[in-house]
Amino acid sequence: MESTPSYLDFEPYCACRREEESHIIAVHLHGFKREQLRVQVNDQRILTIYGQRLVDETNYVWSRFSKQVKLPEDCNENGVRAKFSSGILTITMPLRTKTPQHDHESCTTRKQKSDNYYTQSKVRGDDKEKYCKTSVLFEKAAKVAVVVLVIAVSGAFLKSIFKQRSPPLN
Repeated sequence: MESTPSYLDFEPYCACRREEESHIIAVHLHGFKREQLRVQVNDQRILTIYGQRLVDETNYVWSRFSKQVKLPEDCNENGVRAKFSSGILTITMPLRTKTPQHDHESCTTRKQKSDNYYTQSKVRGDDKEKYCKTSVLFEKAAKVAVVVLVIAVSGAFLKSIFKQRSPPLN
């Protein structure tokens, strides 16, 4: 008579970091094999990491986990890659390549091609320098906002991990 499977759900230790060209998640899964793991990204940009392995053949007991993470907005979802080595699943989420919104070179180094070039972009003579400074400040503010967002998401993620691991207070 075959026994009914039972499952031991667990939350693996995860470490997140941002590098110059990507976000990295390292999931510690000692005892697992590559073929026991699944990593996928869906249309809503949700990264799902799932795994299960048989830990007791006699009693048919499985150890399993499932983790979902929303990809950061600056990530290229088509470039997500996973590598499993020495019990650590490393997921690399490359940043999108930046597409210039406007040409900064025109503000500083390139000579004006015609008198109405800046008129078309609604920037004239004395306003040209002001426009360039404003756009640089806007870009810096956007980068700071992204960093704050990543820190907030990482903090919420870590809080949820520790909340699940801590025993209830009596």
